[in-house]
Amino acid sequence: MCEDYEIINSNIVLPDHTLELDAANILLEKYKIITKSFATTNAITNVQHLELYEKIIRVLDYVGRLSMPVFEINEEMETLYFIKYPQSPELAKKLWLEHYGILHNPYNLIKNRSFTALDNLDNLYFKCNGKHPDNWKC
Repeated sequence: MCEDYEIINSNIVLPDHTLELDAANILLEKYKIITKSFATTNAITNVQHLELYEKIIRVLDYVGRLSMPVFEINEEMETLYFIKYPQSPELAKKLWLEHYGILHNPYNLIKNRSFTALDNLDNLYFKCNGKHPDNWKC
């Protein structure tokens, strides 16, 4: 960030999802342990894969829905930055995107963990069964 410029402290109010995000993290950790237990036995059935896959997807969907208020303020934030820094649209855009990224970060961390959990689960299934899971079919 530029030294002479700051992220705007606006009056935009967003919900505090700390507890919900913590709960989502706890679920993902639980699912990670289940995946490791399948890896220990080197066995996972299609049904087990699908059930765990769907649980992880539910966490991903939940966190995505929690992040909707941040998406909804995108245009308002952009306008604030371009009003505050009319002399430098490039700076306004840089600061706006930085601020927007900071607001999204707690959600993105869990979304990324969810995608990693899905990848790990799929890779384990392939390792144990020598083929991709049934839900890979279109």
